Amino acid sequence: GVLRVAAASLAVVVTTALFGALTVFMGNPPHATVAHWVLAAALFALLAATVIRAGGLGGEAALSGNGSSKTVRGALAAVGVALLAIALGGLTAKVPFAAVACPSFPLCGQAPAGTPGGATHIQLAHRILAFLLFFHLLGIAIAVRRRTENVAVQRAAWAAFGATLIQLLVAAAMIGMRLPPVPRALHQAMGVLVWITTFILWYLAHRSNGADGAATLRTAERMPLHSRPQPRSGA
Repeated sequence: GVLRVAAASLAVVVTTALFGALTVFMGNPPHATVAHWVLAAALFALLAATVIRAGGLGGEAALSGNGSSKTVRGALAAVGVALLAIALGGLTAKVPFAAVACPSFPLCGQAPAGTPGGATHIQLAHRILAFLLFFHLLGIAIAVRRRTENVAVQRAAWAAFGATLIQLLVAAAMIGMRLPPVPRALHQAMGVLVWITTFILWYLAHRSNGADGAATLRTAERMPLHSRPQPRSGA
C-alpha cells in the first residue's frame, strides 16, 4: 500500500543523506558520487510510486486497465537504460577530463590534447545510452498509441519521450554554445526529469496491465457460484 512505499522512501532519504555525508568525507570520489546519484534516483522513484499508489500522476486512471505486457517490458528496459545513463553521467561529471573529452555533438569530435582515452569512452558511452533511450521511448510512445492502451500510459510515454528530447537539446546547446557551469546544471536537472518520467511510465504500465487481471478476478468473484467456470476433472 501507500504506507509501505512511503516508509521505504523515508528509509532511503536517511540512507541517501548519510551516504552523501560519507561521500563528502571521502573527497567526492567518482565511484561514491555515482552510488550517491543512484540512491537519489531510487528515492525519486519511490516518491513517484507513493504518489501513483495514492491515485496521483495517472495512478487512478491506470486502474481502468487496457494495459499491455509488451509495454511493461519495454518500459522496464527504458528504466534500466535511464539508470545506466545516470551512472555514466555521474562518471562523466567526476572523472578527470571526461566532461570536456567530447567538444562536438552528437559525435565526440577531436578530444583536447592530453585527454586520456578512458575519459572519452566514458562520455561517448553516456551519449550512446542517451540516444538509445531516446529512440526506445519514441518507439514505446508510438506503440502504445497504436494499441490504444490506457490513456495514462500514453501520456506518460509521450512525457518521457519529450523529457528525453529536451535533454538532448540541452546537451547540444551546452556543448555547442560552451555554456558556463551554472547553466550546465540544467542538464543535470533534466536528467532527473527523464528518470522520473521513465519510471512513472513503467509503473503506470505495470499498474494498468495488472488492473486487467484484477478486474477479471473481481468479475469472477461477483458471479454466482453455479455460473463460474468449473475446472475439468481428469480422465
